[in-house]
Amino acid sequence: GGEVVVKDGEIVKQVFGKTYWVDVKTKMPHTVNDDIKRKFKDYWTIEYENYPLREGFLHSPAPVAITAEV
Repeated sequence: GGEVVVKDGEIVKQVFGKTYWVDVKTKMPHTVNDDIKRKFKDYWTIEYENYPLREGFLHSPAPVAITAEV
């Protein structure tokens, strides 16, 4: 079974699920961050600075830890 969260176009119940996010570990985090900022500017209409969400807003965070090489 499931839960009814919308009925007749109206939200009847708020449900907070997990929010998965990637926690990247790298030897050169500043280089990666600069590259991501460039890609935001080139490919998206949202500004990089407006994209991150503070952890306090996550009801059920689920970080996915990875180690990356640049």
